[in-house]
Amino acid sequence: MPAARGTASAPPPPLRPATTAWLSDRLVELSFANPLLDPPFPATIVRVLVPAGCGSSPKRHPVVLLLHGIGDSARAWTTRHDGWPVTLEAFTADKDVIVVMPDGGQGANAGWYSDWRNGGELGAPAWETYHLDQLLAYVDHAFPTRTDRAGRVVAGLSMGGFGAMSYAARHPDRFAGAFSFSGALDTSLLVGIFDDRIWGGPGDDDLHRRGHNPVDLADNLADTQVWFRIGMGMAGGPGPKDPESAGLEALLWPTNQSFAGALFAAGVPHTYEAYPQGGHNWYHWHDGFQRAWPQMQALFDDPQPAPPSFRYRSAEPSFRIWGWAVTVARPVVELLQLRDVSAAGLRLEGSGTVSLVTPPAYRPGAPYSIQATPGASVQPALASADDAGRLQLSVALGPPLTAAATSLAPAVPAWARAATVTIQPAG
Repeated sequence: MPAARGTASAPPPPLRPATTAWLSDRLVELSFANPLLDPPFPATIVRVLVPAGCGSSPKRHPVVLLLHGIGDSARAWTTRHDGWPVTLEAFTADKDVIVVMPDGGQGANAGWYSDWRNGGELGAPAWETYHLDQLLAYVDHAFPTRTDRAGRVVAGLSMGGFGAMSYAARHPDRFAGAFSFSGALDTSLLVGIFDDRIWGGPGDDDLHRRGHNPVDLADNLADTQVWFRIGMGMAGGPGPKDPESAGLEALLWPTNQSFAGALFAAGVPHTYEAYPQGGHNWYHWHDGFQRAWPQMQALFDDPQPAPPSFRYRSAEPSFRIWGWAVTVARPVVELLQLRDVSAAGLRLEGSGTVSLVTPPAYRPGAPYSIQATPGASVQPALASADDAGRLQLSVALGPPLTAAATSLAPAVPAWARAATVTIQPAG
């Protein structure tokens, strides 16, 4: 099984803009030719909105990664309004923020903010790797950004609302907050609208889709500011009143209800606003962004430290999270659950053999005793931290579920194959 791109694999090549055009003193449009997106896109654009006077002092600015919906492009947030009176450029004129608005694919080629599986062959388009590993690295190089987690949030509308919650749930160590406006927040309720090349078709293992679905990954957002808003699609209210727009909002409202339920069940604090009247249009999305701004500003102004322990769920065969590198050897796709992860150890729930490299949290050269609960084995039982203070260990959880059984998860109690691993100084 190939490793996931942009996780524990080699970093992708850096970006270099093919064109740069300043549209105003604060708004620039860049274009990139990028093999990670070609096909279907030989070129892609990004708009970046910077604060007034950006670059005239050593000051570094927080970043909002702002994502568009299925029918739009990188230009949409700065060109479309549906009657909303305050443009994004005008609203941010006095704000200390850099807003990054990338292409995410459109129409039949909408990317759903994922690296496409393409029947297991991978290849282009790789939207997640492009946005999170290439584009943000370029933005940090080209603009005076804050590069700490507390200085970065992700937000989006519709498909972009899905992207915001999916990106934050898959990478909670990279975003302090996630904000959705009319988002598609539970893909299990949207049958038949996704290209099979993205996560797989009906005959494939559904775990690839679930590994990106905000509802399935709600547990990962425990240390993230979560804010989402949607209309119920009832007639009336401000903004455009076309029936198609109201119908689409009504279609997505249950996905937000499902996401709110998943967050509640996981004990994840969140802010959820559902308003009765209002369609799927830019009037409400600009309204949503401006309502969400005080929460974004509060995150930027009051940076929170990394959590002393965390929990995380993933279907990827390899990933990095909060300084831990994780690789799973198993012949089928499953969701691996990490709980109570800290320098003192962790709990693993899943199957196969899990190889771990810890953060540099230990005394270099010192010996540590590593033990696992009965029913699982851990190697080595005694390890010395390397020169950076990291430990390497491997935990055998047992044979995996069958491919047929995984499609029934989470009803299947995969947690029967669990191990609690303790790490403590030897002697």
